[in-house]
Amino acid sequence: MEYGGSDCSRKYRTLEEGENHLAVTANGMSFYTFNLTHGNSFRIICTGLGPSSSSDPDYYLSYESLPSLGEYLDAVMDYGDAANFVRNQEQGGVWVLGLYARCCADVEVLVVLEVREEPFASPQLSPCTFPCDCQRYTQSEGQLEDGSGLYGYDYANCRWIISPAAVGPLRVSFPAFALASGDFVQLNECLDGLCDSSVALATLTGSVSSSSSFLAASGTLEVVFSSNSAGLADGFLLKWISLGAFDVCEPQCNCGIFNGTHGVLTDGGGGTASAVGLYPNNAFCHWVLFAPQASWLQVSFKRFATEFSHDLLQAKECDDIACRSSRAIGAFSGSIENLVLLSTTGIMNLVFTSDASGQDRGFEAVWTSSLLAESGYLPSPSLPGRCGSGYRCQECSSPCHCQVFSSWEGVVTDGSGNHALYENLASCRWLLAPLNAANISLRFNFFETEPGYDFVSFFSCSNSSCLDRTALKNFSGSWTGHEWTVNAGVLEIVFDTDTTVRFPGFELAYRAVANPRTSSAFPCPLRFRNCSLTLSWQDLVPAIRSGRAETGGLGHLIIPGVYETWLCWLDHPCSETKPDGSTDPFCFIYSEQEMRFEPWNLNSAIGMF
Repeated sequence: MEYGGSDCSRKYRTLEEGENHLAVTANGMSFYTFNLTHGNSFRIICTGLGPSSSSDPDYYLSYESLPSLGEYLDAVMDYGDAANFVRNQEQGGVWVLGLYARCCADVEVLVVLEVREEPFASPQLSPCTFPCDCQRYTQSEGQLEDGSGLYGYDYANCRWIISPAAVGPLRVSFPAFALASGDFVQLNECLDGLCDSSVALATLTGSVSSSSSFLAASGTLEVVFSSNSAGLADGFLLKWISLGAFDVCEPQCNCGIFNGTHGVLTDGGGGTASAVGLYPNNAFCHWVLFAPQASWLQVSFKRFATEFSHDLLQAKECDDIACRSSRAIGAFSGSIENLVLLSTTGIMNLVFTSDASGQDRGFEAVWTSSLLAESGYLPSPSLPGRCGSGYRCQECSSPCHCQVFSSWEGVVTDGSGNHALYENLASCRWLLAPLNAANISLRFNFFETEPGYDFVSFFSCSNSSCLDRTALKNFSGSWTGHEWTVNAGVLEIVFDTDTTVRFPGFELAYRAVANPRTSSAFPCPLRFRNCSLTLSWQDLVPAIRSGRAETGGLGHLIIPGVYETWLCWLDHPCSETKPDGSTDPFCFIYSEQEMRFEPWNLNSAIGMF
């Protein structure tokens, strides 16, 4: 049995289907990962095994990032020593189970992982108090109630998530609603399937008219019911229905799917940069922008001003037009200058909603795609184009100092300086593109962001244009001292923050390692790139002593700690015979980090022997 935790470095293991016997030392957390095929469902059943009466395991679940004690709080399970996670028809990729040994003793647990194509029955959501029957609903329509009739229990704490499989907004109403003073129903619109990120839709108490309805544009709603110990009432009955994607659009919005390389998008109210717009109250507007075969699609706003925290524009990057698989770009409200939204799939889903009162100037935007940029036409200077480095130009929130880093080592920061608090609504990006790098090592000298809301994301790119990026990791919360190495020569770093709560930010140190096969310092001709040397230095000692091999330092070519030594060997199969009949030995350089020999060239070309 392997341990991870406070007395050794964090332990990463694969969570296998079936039974897994896991453990972690006191006050430590270890991580266990598994890959899920897109659209499949999984269930994780955790049972504590001791070893002592004071053993107290907590379980955390997250998607494509490591959970921490400060984030994903509604994904934590703490039922003494047992837990049950169910996720139905989820996103494909890497899921991570965090096992935390709370307080004073080591823990050992039995974890059973089940994966299948069809959905599992959903367990109760946490927190939940009897008799709420909290759970996740995936039906396109249905109803739920507080569970008590005349609810007489004190300090109720109940939670439901309504997340229909159908794509479209979700409408809820209350045929019956009567709560005593101090008791509340909170409706939160979820921005992701787990509801780790959400925006408040309504807080209800007293009575609510049966004719009133509430719309969750994202299609996923969290319902939270809480009560105190004073007063009784009849409780509530909630009904929901999933609507078609464009069923409730305002006519002036010009909702729909727009297929092309570019276009104009407005709220439909007719406002200008200086005049108040006329977008309606209780509006719902929905657009899907689709540029076939484009590597990116971007929306740049000439103006953006809505009633702060009440009238929202929500944006998602989608993998298909129906947006069955998506990632949240963000939710935006208030007055925002130079707002730019980017989808790296060429598909973006946008939904604008307003409440019953208050208006502002609205918004107007131009959208374009890589197809248009490649043709040499850019309708706005704020839209992506070719920078001198080849990286696409981006509007960047001050004081990020977004830029391209071409040096072999350096430091990237959020820009706030001396651990000062970063800005809300930050949108920053940097490109690490050292020449001919094979991989890049990274370390957070310090890292403190608002857990679960402000993220630093990393993407690998095939070249410095970074138009075909691959998501690697997202970080949020506390990660000071964390180190890792990425097997890529070009990285994009993106820092996004929400509208509230600021933390000291981050400082990231990086160092690149040269690729000897492409580096100008260590050119390796194509015909020699499959040459290999698997012997150890100890195995090569006889050849060196006999003069059949030579070794030495790289002198002015040295990269300390990376490439310091060369070796040429007369008897290697890649050595060749010269015209005079002598042998031209083949030479290698030694990777200090990988602890292996890398092919270089014949000695006649590099002059080492």
